[in-house]
Formats: sequence, C-alpha cells, structure tokens
Amino acid sequence: MLILPFVARLPSTESRLLPSLLVYIGVVVYSALLATWYLVLDPRTRGRSRRADAP
Repeated sequence: MLILPFVARLPSTESRLLPSLLVYIGVVVYSALLATWYLVLDPRTRGRSRRADAP
C-alpha cells in the first residue's frame, strides 16, 4: 500500500525531483518483493512449513 502514494505523485513531480522519487519507488518495490520471498515463497522461512522439532 505504500507504493500507491508514490506512484500517484509521478505525473506532478518536478523533473529535478523525479530521480529521487524513482529511487524511493524502487526501494519500496524491492522491499515488498524481498518480504514476499521470505514470508511466503522460501520454504526455510515460511511460517507454516516449520515443524516444532526442527532446529
């Protein structure tokens, strides 16, 4: 949900501030993808795949 306000500002952003906004958007997207990987896709860190007896 954090990405929507940043994307909504793209059309009205001054050209001198556009690179900074694009970096912010990139960081938020990367963070979301990384969180999705570790919380949902990676079997080692997925919460529901852990067993109580696993180290």
